[in-house]
Amino acid sequence: MNDQELRAHQLRAVEAAKELDRICGEHQITYFLIAGSALGAVRHKGFIPWDDDIDVGMTTDQFEKLLQVAPSEIKSPYIWRHTSTDESYATLTGNIFYGEDEPLITVFPLIRMSDNKRVRKKQWLTRKVMSPVWQRKVGYHVPKDRMNAKQRLSIAGSTVLAALLPKKKVLSILRNNEKKAQGQDTEWVCNLYSKYSLEKESIRSEWLKESIRLPFEDAKLPVMKEYDAYLTHLYGDYMTPPPEKERHPVHI
Repeated sequence: MNDQELRAHQLRAVEAAKELDRICGEHQITYFLIAGSALGAVRHKGFIPWDDDIDVGMTTDQFEKLLQVAPSEIKSPYIWRHTSTDESYATLTGNIFYGEDEPLITVFPLIRMSDNKRVRKKQWLTRKVMSPVWQRKVGYHVPKDRMNAKQRLSIAGSTVLAALLPKKKVLSILRNNEKKAQGQDTEWVCNLYSKYSLEKESIRSEWLKESIRLPFEDAKLPVMKEYDAYLTHLYGDYMTPPPEKERHPVHI
């Protein structure tokens, strides 16, 4: 993908974000830009120049509200995908696509986590073990040329577990794992389906209490009011861009 194609893709994602923002506003659903999209809003007033999707997070109660309205509210040319509407879908987040095969937005449920560190680790480990099993059950495979030795080992183990467990059981384990601390007023929430570490993705629940709107391209979208604490936790010195060799799209 060249720079012109990437920019066109980014602008389609912005239009989808405006549509999601409208839907969330009409249905009183609270959400935030998270991860690289929050960083982009703060550092670039829009996309990080080499980023290729928009990351959105919301607490599980808000995510449940979105699941109720997204299938009917999100209309062509956009497509909503989630296991609640397609049990063959390989990703355990919600996603908005442009057409059939161009991912624009990932919607992450921010999962309430136990204040007990051991319980949190067990919850994270359950997700880490069972997510690849789910991918095997629905026939999703990472191309071999993109796998390292650790990933090959994970796929071998998940293939064995997938042969032993029914598909509905695997999905039930994953979804019940999200609810371990649901309804509890705990200190921690977690982007459970992130590829990063438990420590990095565990954030203070108090950071989700308030939002502010910041410019994002030609829109204004919500980020955590405590974005400085959040981005520092996630990236350290977040205002300094990474080395040039790390500046490339990762999703498309």
